[in-house]
Amino acid sequence: MYVIDELSRACYPRSSGRLFFSIFYKTQDDAFRVAAQTWRLSVISQEEFSPAVDGFLEKEVRTEGEFVNAWNSIRTMAQRRRLAVWAGHLLTHASKPDDSSGGLEFRPHGDGRTLERHEITALVKLPWDNRGFLVLAGCNTGNIGRRGWCPAQSFAEAQGVPTLGQTGYAYFSRKWLSYEEKTPSDTGICLWAFERGKNGALGSKARMAARIFRNG
Repeated sequence: MYVIDELSRACYPRSSGRLFFSIFYKTQDDAFRVAAQTWRLSVISQEEFSPAVDGFLEKEVRTEGEFVNAWNSIRTMAQRRRLAVWAGHLLTHASKPDDSSGGLEFRPHGDGRTLERHEITALVKLPWDNRGFLVLAGCNTGNIGRRGWCPAQSFAEAQGVPTLGQTGYAYFSRKWLSYEEKTPSDTGICLWAFERGKNGALGSKARMAARIFRNG
């Protein structure tokens, strides 16, 4: 199963409806969209997922402001339908780990294109289930580097949930466990860090383990 196996939460009993979500970056080739849809299909195909009581929210964003609005809409949906947030997936670009003013990257708009550390911690806290978790698929989102922090760490601290960040540069792959170059016609792809390219030209192409930050 895609991503959700990371913390093995799919089979836990529950007493109320669950909310899953993804926020993905808009690009011309729609690669982020396809990767987000792959995750959504994996979630809703679980035997435990019930459309009658559970919810899934997808939001496509281009700018920092749109990301914040999308994040707020998740809380609104959860409150309106009285759902607990079980899992979220952020598919975006991210800054290099040595960029002290970095974060999640979007197109320039208004004051800038970067969701920086103080802006991550200022996001409204979602009504997470006590077994909830968040996945950041962007490059180096789990690498602290010289900046002394990373996006996954900041989300974990602010949201109070285990947050998975990438330990290298992320690539789109046709396979989940190892890198296989996607084609324009592929309808099932994932975004993750693999041992290849900027993560090691002679790498095995195996999937790299995420770094998990647990409630800060």
